[in-house]
Amino acid sequence: MQVFLDEVASRHPNDRIILVLDGTGWHRSHTLKLPPNLRLLMLPPCSPELNPVENLWDELR
Repeated sequence: MQVFLDEVASRHPNDRIILVLDGTGWHRSHTLKLPPNLRLLMLPPCSPELNPVENLWDELR
């Protein structure tokens, strides 16, 4: 996750980035060091209606 955050931030150095994440453990790790131009926004628990990828399951059923 750290490699991903660093890569995203380095590819967009002049932008402010907000990443919306679910509650996966590695998304909430206290060891992550956020680059200065990047912020994390966590989805509330048990809220699949806020996570667009959950709509994929409706199509597959």
